[in-house]
Order: sequence, then C-alpha cells, then structure tokens
Amino acid sequence: MSTMANDKAAPAFMGLPLEVRHTIFEYVAARDVKPKKLLRYWFEKKEVKALVEQEVTNNPNGPAPQVVYGNDYDEYEDESAATDEDGDESDDPEETESAEEDSETEDEDEDEDEDGDDNEEAEQEEDSEGEDETELEEGDEGFTDSDGNTAATVAATQPLPPAPVVRPHAKWRHIPNFMRLTQCPPPVQLLLVSQQLNNEAKNWFYDVATLRIDATGSFAHTSFFEEAFSQITDAAFSPMENIRKVDITFVWDSTWIRADTTWSVEAIFPALLRQRSKFVHQILLQAPDLREVTIHWHDSAQDDESTNLMLDNLEPFHTLPATVKVVEHYIVADATPRKRSVAGKRRVEFQNILDMGLDRLF
Repeated sequence: MSTMANDKAAPAFMGLPLEVRHTIFEYVAARDVKPKKLLRYWFEKKEVKALVEQEVTNNPNGPAPQVVYGNDYDEYEDESAATDEDGDESDDPEETESAEEDSETEDEDEDEDEDGDDNEEAEQEEDSEGEDETELEEGDEGFTDSDGNTAATVAATQPLPPAPVVRPHAKWRHIPNFMRLTQCPPPVQLLLVSQQLNNEAKNWFYDVATLRIDATGSFAHTSFFEEAFSQITDAAFSPMENIRKVDITFVWDSTWIRADTTWSVEAIFPALLRQRSKFVHQILLQAPDLREVTIHWHDSAQDDESTNLMLDNLEPFHTLPATVKVVEHYIVADATPRKRSVAGKRRVEFQNILDMGLDRLF
C-alpha cells in the first residue's frame, strides 16, 4: 500500500463508527493458526534467528541455512504485540505437539530422497560405461584434461555442499501448557497505515487480549518455566509492556499431598508452589499497563489448612496496581476427580512426578 493510498484510506476508515472499526480489527486479526500457539512460535522464531546468525558467522561463504519448523507451524507476520491463545476452556493444558514426530517423518523423507538420488547416480554411471572418458594428465600448471581444462574448472562443476538445516528446540512445544494469549494481534500492514490507526488497533488488541498463565503448569520443570517468562519479559517490544488483562490459574491437590506417607511430597511441593507464585508476581510487576488480574484457585480440600495455603500464596498479588479478583474452585475432599478434569489432570501429573523420582525437581 503506497503512502498516498495510506493518506487517503486512513481518514475514510477513521470516519467509520468505533464499533465497526473494532469489528474490522477482529476480522483482519483472525489467522489460520490457533492463537494459543502464537507464543510458542514467538520463542521458536527468536531461537531460529539466533541460530541462523551464528551459522552465517561460522560459515560466511557457505550456503544459506534452511529453516525447518514442525508441520503444524503456520507462517505469520510477527509484530511487537505478541501472541495469544484461543480461549477455549476445553483445551487440554497438558497437550503436546507432534514436533518430534514431524521431525522424524521429515528425516525419513530426506532419507528416501537421498536413496533416490543415489539410484539415479548409479544409473547414470552405468549409462556412461563404454563412452570415452576424459583423461587427466599431470602438467606444469596442475592437472589438466585432454582439452586443456584445469582441475579448478572441473571442480567448479561439482555440486555445492547441502545447506545446513536449522530447527527450533522441541522444548518450545510445551509453552502453551503454561503461557498463552487469547487474541491474535492486528497484522503489520494495518499498523503501518497511519500512526493514528496504529494506536487505535493496538489499544483494541490490549483491551481484548488476555494473558493466561498456568502458575502450576509443567510443575516438574520450574527452571524452564522461569526461563521462558524471563525471556519474554526481557525482550524488546515484549507483550508484557502493554498487557492489561491477566488470568492466572493455580491447581492444587491438598488431599493427594496429605495422603503421602513419606512426608517428602508435603515438604517439597508447597515450597515449589510458593516459588512459582512469587515468580509470577514478579513477572506481573513488569507490566506497567496491567489493569485486571483474575486468579482461579483450584484445590481438592477446603479447610483451614488449605485456606491458609491459598492466602499465603496469593497475598502478594493484592499489592499489584490492578483490580485483583480471586475465584475459588473446590471438589469434595474424599471424591476421586475425573481424569480429564482440571483436578484430575493435576493429580495425574503430581503422581507421575512422584513415580519418576522427586530428585528430577532439582
């Protein structure tokens, strides 16, 4: 879109009613990818960019690196406003992507292609049998063929080495387990129309987008949890700079923890919970435009002990410069949660951590 076209289109667009403009923003921001995966893509693209730069530095005269993402990766225009989730409460917070399987499939395809190339080369060699071969003779200026061509000329016809393949680390597929947004940002083309339209589109986005944090998600991987949030908050043009609404989920299982007879779980898990809650609070302190915080607290017991645990972990959030709302969710203490429910998934995760050994938490 030319500058002249922008100058003419912006006043006409801004003359539309505000509700109509917002509807248009929502329409043009829609994408084929699930919004919940956009933050994952942000991390993947950030890592790939660094890997490509390193490859070019190490081999400046080599072929350009080939970037390969998983098959579920849909290209999109990245912008300062980061990504978000689809807001579907029915999504499995423990879902994982098939990136590794995709990688294996791609490797198998590459192997098949290589085998096909080898067969073609073998056929070409057989077809060439019986033909006059070019004889190389040693001369004063190096090896030459019967036509006087130097070996350098012959070497120049050799195929170039294959381009190095750059892939993002498979660990980023776990990002949606604990970090999502609920709305795609407007496309870059819209933001470039005019400064006035840029400001209004961004205001619309941050008014409707909610950052969802599962504070107890991927509970066995606290270091990765903290690494991911640290990266996105410290990055230039971080979405945390302008985010206004945040939903935080804590899913606890007091009944299961109290049933442990080794006392190890009851000593370790609450300490990790307190570490998570303090870290998330510190992250939100880096969101100067934060307005609304909704905290969903889930537990399998509701008594004085569980209430004190909740109040102890949520107390810092009430100091945030935002409206903080706490929504409590409980199941009956002696009930067995459904495996696919929020409480059931957390119990399965906690049991898996115990079965695999508590030492993996450190």
